[in-house]
Amino acid sequence: MDGMNRRAFLQASGGAALAVAAAPATALPLLTAIPTATGVPVLFDARFPAARAHAEKLAGMRQSVEAMSGDATDLMQAFADGRGPRRIIGVTAESVPFCLSELSPRNKRPRLTLRRLDQDLFAWHLVHTS
Repeated sequence: MDGMNRRAFLQASGGAALAVAAAPATALPLLTAIPTATGVPVLFDARFPAARAHAEKLAGMRQSVEAMSGDATDLMQAFADGRGPRRIIGVTAESVPFCLSELSPRNKRPRLTLRRLDQDLFAWHLVHTS
């Protein structure tokens, strides 16, 4: 019988799982600083130990890194109302950029770029377009 059978599938998927498990856990995904965002601080969620390292990599040499408390309500309200910054960069759980984006008025939706870094963290860039 040609093709994939259950035994071949289990062997192939087991090998792939071992390769993933053997990869170093401390390796950071490839992140590059956003050169057009000079002066925009990169926020990180201090509840996650890896968030600072990811934020520093994303910030590069031109941007500062700022810890963010777990509650981003004030930031969300200011951004949604247009009173806050026009551009925000962060390394947090997915809920922060999601809420920032969704709480904005429908006619002023910001553009969100989102990338998963690990099980808990996302690197994101949010820009008001209007």
